[in-house]
Amino acid sequence: MKQEVEYFNTLAERWDTIRSSDYNKIEYLISMSGLADGDNVLDTGCGTGILLPFIKDRIGDNGHITAVDFSQNMINRAAQNNNTLSGISYVVGDIMDFQSEPIFNKITCLNFFPHIADKPLFLQRMKKLLNPQGSLIIMHDISRAQVNAIHRDSAVVTNDRLPPAVDLAVMMTTVGYEVERCMDTDSFYYVQGTISI
Repeated sequence: MKQEVEYFNTLAERWDTIRSSDYNKIEYLISMSGLADGDNVLDTGCGTGILLPFIKDRIGDNGHITAVDFSQNMINRAAQNNNTLSGISYVVGDIMDFQSEPIFNKITCLNFFPHIADKPLFLQRMKKLLNPQGSLIIMHDISRAQVNAIHRDSAVVTNDRLPPAVDLAVMMTTVGYEVERCMDTDSFYYVQGTISI
């Protein structure tokens, strides 16, 4: 864990230049989420905040985003990149230790899920933070094969793999989500689960 924090702290300043993002694809992914005006959103592993303006555009001035990352430097960069946006709280910490009442309509997880060591436990903990009928959305703007190839070539995150979407869907169902979308394509990855009531 400490090694990964140091790894991302070191990369934060140049992350947006070494990891380019397809904004059209991110907009497409977020368009499937069901985000609405006034939603309260938790963005896990927010990194440099690439997803925040896309969320903010959909939740408006009445909504709020809590952006969490375990890297102080990533959080600093996220706040700097989105300094014109209001209604965002930035939290430095391990998402597995994050505490809150079940107040979130949506929890987003863009390009972060492979870095979670205990994935079933993460799903359970996120479920406790969602309000009734809230959704957890796990997505990547590149394919699973690309994600795993990138990580395989890194000494620090070489074991951080993205599972097949169907396997993630089973994990979600097991802990009480109803899977709404499960997409594992050559260009992106998207799984959304809503709390079953």
